[in-house]
Amino acid sequence: MLSDADVPREENNSPCDSGANLPHTHQHTDLSPMANTFSKDERLNKGDFRGTRWNKRAETPHFLLLVHRNEQGEKKLGVTIRKKTGVAVVRNRMRRLVKEFYRLNKDLFPDRHNNLLKIKQVPERLTWTETDKELHELLQVKTL
Repeated sequence: MLSDADVPREENNSPCDSGANLPHTHQHTDLSPMANTFSKDERLNKGDFRGTRWNKRAETPHFLLLVHRNEQGEKKLGVTIRKKTGVAVVRNRMRRLVKEFYRLNKDLFPDRHNNLLKIKQVPERLTWTETDKELHELLQVKTL
């Protein structure tokens, strides 16, 4: 009978598995494994929209950030985009890019507020770097 020590093992030297040679684009400040997630508790629900008076916080050519103070004391995010903006593939890609930005940059959004990010139009170049740059500009503006 063979033991685990007798079984030859293949070594995997792939850089994809070890994490070597991969660029690190974001510095993590919190070391907990769930710090950079976008959980269901952080999403705006239909009930969060009803009877809500949104305040305009900032605006760029492609995005509009509306905020409303919530009683739960936590940050929440909702992303909206009109059908006129583009086909479903483009709209969904924009939503994913915005949610990914939120997941990586939660600290830039105001605490104890519901954040509604409206996508007014899709940028000409639909890339992560363009979206990331413009959303950083959006959040650097304190108030309008």
